[in-house]
Amino acid sequence: MSAKTLRQTFYLFLAAALLGVALHTRTREANAMPMFARRYGVPCSTCHTSPPRLNEVGYKFRAAGFRMPEEVGKIPEELSKVKILNHIGFRLQPRLDVLRSESGGVSETHSKGTLFAAEAYIWYGPINRYFGSNLKVTIYPDEGFETEDEERVEGNIRFTYGNQDGWLDLRAGVPHPMEGFGGSEYYVIANSRPFIQELRSAFFNQNTFFGPITYHQAGLTMAYHHKKTTIRGVITPGIRLKIDEKTDTLQAFGRKEPFTHAIPQHNEGGPDVQLFFNQILHPNGGNVSVYFYDGRSHLPRLDMANPMNHPTTPEFTPQMAGLFASNGIRPLATAGLSSEALPHTDALTREEEANALAQIPWFKNHFNRLAFYTGYPIKRLSLLFGIQGGRDAIGSGGHFTSLGHFTEANVKLFNDISVIGARYDWFDPARNLDQNEMKGFTAYMNLWLHSELRVTPEYQHLVFNRGVGQNKLTQDRFQIRLYWIR
Repeated sequence: MSAKTLRQTFYLFLAAALLGVALHTRTREANAMPMFARRYGVPCSTCHTSPPRLNEVGYKFRAAGFRMPEEVGKIPEELSKVKILNHIGFRLQPRLDVLRSESGGVSETHSKGTLFAAEAYIWYGPINRYFGSNLKVTIYPDEGFETEDEERVEGNIRFTYGNQDGWLDLRAGVPHPMEGFGGSEYYVIANSRPFIQELRSAFFNQNTFFGPITYHQAGLTMAYHHKKTTIRGVITPGIRLKIDEKTDTLQAFGRKEPFTHAIPQHNEGGPDVQLFFNQILHPNGGNVSVYFYDGRSHLPRLDMANPMNHPTTPEFTPQMAGLFASNGIRPLATAGLSSEALPHTDALTREEEANALAQIPWFKNHFNRLAFYTGYPIKRLSLLFGIQGGRDAIGSGGHFTSLGHFTEANVKLFNDISVIGARYDWFDPARNLDQNEMKGFTAYMNLWLHSELRVTPEYQHLVFNRGVGQNKLTQDRFQIRLYWIR
């Protein structure tokens, strides 16, 4: 499929989607997440600007343990007449992707349809006066590049104490990697997130794997919410590495469940600490947020696995070198884009993998990320901005820094919950290196065609500089995703 055909496909779908909106959204009012709608009998706009992005009411509802702030410290009336369907929800995400990549005058186009995710929300809400819970189980029938490439369980037991003006929020379990508001909200209304959140966001001479919103780790959370101000701290055990049996590449994961085991050399790390501050400036997504992450991980010296660069290192077979070299350009794939650029090698035996790992020195990466986010609505227009800097260790000694930012704008269409928007991303994974910046333009729509059906067409144009003397990688990506929630 040529770039022209890709654009035509996008425009045709855009026209069809707009027609669908005109036919449906004028006469239908979407509900909030159905289990909450069943419980409170409220429409989407009670808690959302454009679902799933939250307004002030929705942000406080989540922070208070999925109860209204005025219910904090009180025995919920609903517990005297519990209806199980008021605490359980389900969501399916079928999607279609069309991707065109070009580098050095050579282009490839791929398309794929899949059921991207099936999710179950189990008992989101209070258990008694002080305690509550939330449990989410996500199944990925096909591998993707958003978060870990496998099944995931996240959820917490929560303790909430205080009143509607201020309350303490304590949690134990597997929290979402990041909760925010406005510009810092992890709920996005496009299909992709900003580079600074979704990419494994540092790359000097090897992949450092960490991304702010990509790994679900067990941890403890303590937060205090006072009117429009939030201060929150999270402590987790850090990320780990494993060898993916299908692709023979190193992959990172969070301590999200007891069944995934790290390779022995990487069964260390942490503790990681996350701090978050948010000030609400406007009830419909106006905010200022500051995010800080301080982490520790143990990484192999992937730069030493290339005999061309280090002829004095032990002999590697092409397959052994491929195990590490594939991770050398892994950030291109973990952007949610393509794996075509990765080298393909024959599968290694478990013994060969163990031998290769044993020959590589490891080092401790003490890293951090500092981000500033803001957002503000102007009538039907919403403006969002975020900037993030990072610092990581180099295996051979010293440090390097990374920097990125995004700017986003969206405007409401036809009703109060459907929008059209655009985002510009820029990211430099290593400020110490030249010509390695990543840039992207994203156009999207978030359309509610029915009270339980959301459709999000998205087009991205992305340019990756891969270093001095290297060809650029350009990608045009079109994705349409349906969200059916019950």
